[in-house]
Amino acid sequence: FGKFAASPAPRAEPMYDGNNTQVNEGSAGAPLGASPARIMSGSVRGARAFEMAGVQYVALSVGDDMLEHESAVAPHGFVAVWRWDAALDGFREVQRLSNEVGAADVEHLFIVDGFGAGAHYLAVSNTHAPLGSSGVNVFRWNAARGVFVLHHSLPLVHPDDFPMLPDGADRAIVRGIKYFRAGPSSSDGRFLGLHFLAVAFHASIDTASGNLDRAMASYVYKWNDEGVRVLADGSSTSGYGFEAFQKMRTFGAFDFEHLPVPCDASAMAAGGSAATCVGGQAHFIAAAHLAFSSGGSPLPSTVWRYWPSTRNVDPFNAGLWNQRGTPGYFQELLTLPTTGASHVYAFSA
Repeated sequence: FGKFAASPAPRAEPMYDGNNTQVNEGSAGAPLGASPARIMSGSVRGARAFEMAGVQYVALSVGDDMLEHESAVAPHGFVAVWRWDAALDGFREVQRLSNEVGAADVEHLFIVDGFGAGAHYLAVSNTHAPLGSSGVNVFRWNAARGVFVLHHSLPLVHPDDFPMLPDGADRAIVRGIKYFRAGPSSSDGRFLGLHFLAVAFHASIDTASGNLDRAMASYVYKWNDEGVRVLADGSSTSGYGFEAFQKMRTFGAFDFEHLPVPCDASAMAAGGSAATCVGGQAHFIAAAHLAFSSGGSPLPSTVWRYWPSTRNVDPFNAGLWNQRGTPGYFQELLTLPTTGASHVYAFSA
């Protein structure tokens, strides 16, 4: 018979506070990350797993549980960043990114700047964001310090300084966000295209009256790698960050998804859509709409197709940054009959 290693000694489960959040290391109970099966529960709204320098991480967006009709109360939230620790056989919480309001969703992205240096980022959507604040915060990884630092925020203001919220509204409910990229790559594998972030604006709120209005547009943002940003810790990096690229007609948007489809431009020429094939892929995005008409009928969800060379001349997008010469437009392709859709997923079979 072969020899088997002895089972590891049992360890105490981590201690949790009243909000089901693990207590800090050093207090009673096991240290952070000691339980590989459970790292956090309660008001976690989103999760994203990613890798940096060969190490696995998990980012959890956390916000107070609250009903939408409790619109006068802004939730508090944060993003908990957990790192895999083999010695603990579990995840260890290494940082909390504070949020002025509840954190709804989190995305990880890796972007190479104009100087060839790559950096990791976390984008966090802010639910119940008040007018004058930001709908999304973007944090950049500082490898020397081993922490994420605020890089920039996406304000609730249209690029022409016109507020995104309807008249009378003073708070936005921002939900799902989706990072994706579209474009060709060089022969050595360097990506040469554009980086996008689709942000689902679910509704606006008038806290004085408690009125919730889901007739609110969502936005797709594009990364601008020009210029220099001064970060919250005083350091500076190249790349300005995300800027509004297109205003999307949505109603109660709750989530976005990106679907890249392999394509051959020569085979598509007869159908007239060859111009949508870039870097061997055609790109589509879909929004899940969790909303109903005034008569109670469910509103359909929407799918858009990306035209990389078409200029955005849609009057709905008047004043947008990319109308000053940047090509690229997401054209509405079709609607999907859905009843209160909260999420959308792309897959192949």
